[in-house]
Amino acid sequence: MLSAKDKRFIRYWEEQREGGKWKYILTYTIGGGVLVFFIPVTLFYIMGMLQFYKLVSFPIWALVIIALLISFSGSLYFWHTNDDKWRSLTGK
Repeated sequence: MLSAKDKRFIRYWEEQREGGKWKYILTYTIGGGVLVFFIPVTLFYIMGMLQFYKLVSFPIWALVIIALLISFSGSLYFWHTNDDKWRSLTGK
């Protein structure tokens, strides 16, 4: 017997699967990339460590690419994890 949490997950994941794998990955890569890029920059600014950030002189485009790669790998991982969980719950 499935719990209410499992039934809710199945409904959620079936809706996500309808949209498609690459649409899911693209959406979460862009959204996560923005978060992964702006949260550290904002924290450095708030904590007064922006001078250290400027001393490192890492190019902004490299930070954006790193943020997108981290987000892409995370969204790909979560797609496969959720898909495996959905398959085990539904038996498909």
